[in-house]
Amino acid sequence: MMKKEEHDEDLLAEAVDVARDCDFAIVFTSHTPVWETEGQDQVSFNLPKVGSQDKPVIAVAGMNSMTIVVNSTGIAVAMPWLSKVSAVLQAWFPGQEAGNAIADVISGTVNP
Repeated sequence: MMKKEEHDEDLLAEAVDVARDCDFAIVFTSHTPVWETEGQDQVSFNLPKVGSQDKPVIAVAGMNSMTIVVNSTGIAVAMPWLSKVSAVLQAWFPGQEAGNAIADVISGTVNP
């Protein structure tokens, strides 16, 4: 059960604080099944929730110049922060081994 204090935590400020002290930062972005599905047109090229995923990317990249964005979408998305990040990894929908595959690519264990 989530406590009220946890519910009200400022996760964006925490992410920025952590990014300040790291060698590099990784921010994940994605769509939800409701947003990206067959049988309907895409509403826009922006990530969902009116930029709510863009804000953390911009904030973290502003604190850490070595920010990597891992994007898991099956379609093109707007990346207004592209010039502010060091790298973008398009993960598509990689399945149950996503974490291992993404870690292998980011660490240089494999070259996609």
